[in-house]
Amino acid sequence: MKALKIGLGIVAGLAAIYFGLASWLVFSPGDDPFADYPMDEASWRGMQQAGGTVMTLDKPFEERVFSARDGEHLFTRVYGPSTGTTIVFLHGVAADSTYLNNAAGLLHAATRARVITPDMRGVGQSGGDRYTVDYIGQYEDDVADMVAQLRKDNPDERIILAGHSMGGGVMLRHALLDDAVAPDAYLLFAPNFGEGPTQADPAAMDEQTRAFVRAIVHFELKRFIGLIMFDSVGVSALNDKPVLYFNAPPEMPAYSFSSVMSGQPIAPADTFVALAAIDVPLLVLVGENDDTFIASAYEPIVSANSDGETVVVPGQTHGGLINDPAVMDRVSVWMERF
Repeated sequence: MKALKIGLGIVAGLAAIYFGLASWLVFSPGDDPFADYPMDEASWRGMQQAGGTVMTLDKPFEERVFSARDGEHLFTRVYGPSTGTTIVFLHGVAADSTYLNNAAGLLHAATRARVITPDMRGVGQSGGDRYTVDYIGQYEDDVADMVAQLRKDNPDERIILAGHSMGGGVMLRHALLDDAVAPDAYLLFAPNFGEGPTQADPAAMDEQTRAFVRAIVHFELKRFIGLIMFDSVGVSALNDKPVLYFNAPPEMPAYSFSSVMSGQPIAPADTFVALAAIDVPLLVLVGENDDTFIASAYEPIVSANSDGETVVVPGQTHGGLINDPAVMDRVSVWMERF
């Protein structure tokens, strides 16, 4: 009995140390990550435009609201009428679907497909708490709910799931769902493949590049580790704590742990597993000069884990890729094959 009490005491002590450390990591105050990098809205927009992003709403669209399974509203912009094919095109991080306006217009013009660009839950005009989700995986569930409604509306219509950057990561997570309505194809523009060969290594950057990255994005690693510790023992109540910050006025997005984990495939169900789960046509495009991910790393991963096709677009950047008419023409040729 005495040995049992000692053993329980040791376990309790270790648990206290574990939870104490995790709590310290999560709740320790951090410095303002952008205190030394003042950024106004005009500077942010100028930087985005210099990288190839087109921030206008010139292409005509209609608005449609979908309902998620929890009753939350999901705002979308719809480009073109239903013509037998619909492309659901999901935006990337630190933005809503506004920046896809030009790209969606080009995609519709090239393919004649109806293009729908949702605002992710908690972003733009969609409902939900800002920059977070209620649980890890809610983004792909929202996509599944939209696909189910589209199938109900037009059972014979082809549906292609497309995504840019983080949006591509969410679409890969959708491919891992067992009980969702399957799309007819996946179209990924410089997708977030998560941890691995496509991620740029800060240690390999020169100091000027590292300083530039620090000025626009901050990852709260200490808090992230603490939340991983809590999650590993089944404690998820703190997953709404922000870990990824962007120096993007006026709103200055701060994405929660649950939203970051929902924006990319996570081990053990990582990108390799997600690609292997895709049994419909897959096209991955990335700009040769992508300034977020390592372009040359995509093709080996895609070809080793799927029957998908990878296209590296000469001269293009992360933002410029989706605003290149020639890229959308390439997508049109691919779509004609199935």
